[in-house]
Amino acid sequence: QGLYEAVHAKAAHALVLGRRAPREGGRLVRLGRVARRLLRSLPVPIVVVPPDLGADQLGSGPVVLGVDLTESCGPAAAFAARVATAMRRSLVLVHAVHPPDRGPYVPSDVWDHTILHLRDHGERAFERWADHHHVGATERVTLEGPPVQVLTGLARERDACMLVTGSRELGGVERLFLSSLGSELAASSPLPVAVVPPR
Repeated sequence: QGLYEAVHAKAAHALVLGRRAPREGGRLVRLGRVARRLLRSLPVPIVVVPPDLGADQLGSGPVVLGVDLTESCGPAAAFAARVATAMRRSLVLVHAVHPPDRGPYVPSDVWDHTILHLRDHGERAFERWADHHHVGATERVTLEGPPVQVLTGLARERDACMLVTGSRELGGVERLFLSSLGSELAASSPLPVAVVPPR
């Protein structure tokens, strides 16, 4: 409650939190209770930082913005652009196309055609979304695979300084069946992750 009051009293633009788990290696509990609660309610953008990340270990590359093409990512795009400008870094906009699991009786030529169609449709939808939201990214990248792996892989490859994503603000029942991309990234990423509320 004290953090909520401080955020509102100071009209904070973001809140930076440390997490429990180091960049490499594992802990069963990767985010503490306060971080999990704040990521669920998101009074402002929350930036989660690994406890063993020193200032000299911050990546020298771009800010990476991961989007799922929903309206909830619009504010994340604006936040990522402001951070990239303030840090004098480029902004890389990323969309992960995650194809369904291949069924056991799907012929390979049908499967290949389906994947090409999904990728093409995903790329066109991505371009429309980015144009609609006026995202001034230096680069737009569409990759295939699970979003958490795609984003962390690209961030490592580019030596990114921060990952940014939006939040769908899942309700209690939804959280039982769906995971939050922002929470998963915040719990596992080796670099700072900003999760931005949709409003």
